[in-house]
Amino acid sequence: MPLCGSLLSTAWFLFLAIVGLSEAHGISKGRAAAAVLLPLILVCCCCAAGILLVLGGFASALGNLK
Repeated sequence: MPLCGSLLSTAWFLFLAIVGLSEAHGISKGRAAAAVLLPLILVCCCCAAGILLVLGGFASALGNLK
């Protein structure tokens, strides 16, 4: 199960980042989770939008070949 270790370590890192940020700055766990997870979600959404734009461009180019 080679992928199990990397998935678990990623989840553990996110958990520790949230708890550590919460304790270091004296904020709630929810605010710390938002501070840790929001940039990740934003990057994933931007990458997905970019991929969709590229695929749309390819589809448009293939449609013009007819």
